[in-house]
Amino acid sequence: MHIFSDGVKVNSITVDADKGYNEVMYDASFSEKGKKAYLKANKDAKVSKAKNGVYYLVKGKYTVKIAGETSEFEIK
Repeated sequence: MHIFSDGVKVNSITVDADKGYNEVMYDASFSEKGKKAYLKANKDAKVSKAKNGVYYLVKGKYTVKIAGETSEFEIK
């Protein structure tokens, strides 16, 4: 599973899926590489570390791609 913001990959998660319906839990965080790529593409963006040490996605629209399928979500 890959999460993108305007074409910039902000996180990737390996999912062991079976045929049929599958559910994935995702905490809406940046990977370390994803945070660097996002900040490089969005020079004015501010990404702050939460109290638990995790960098969470900022407000905006994101695209999730899983095995050729695409879906979108928004953080308000």
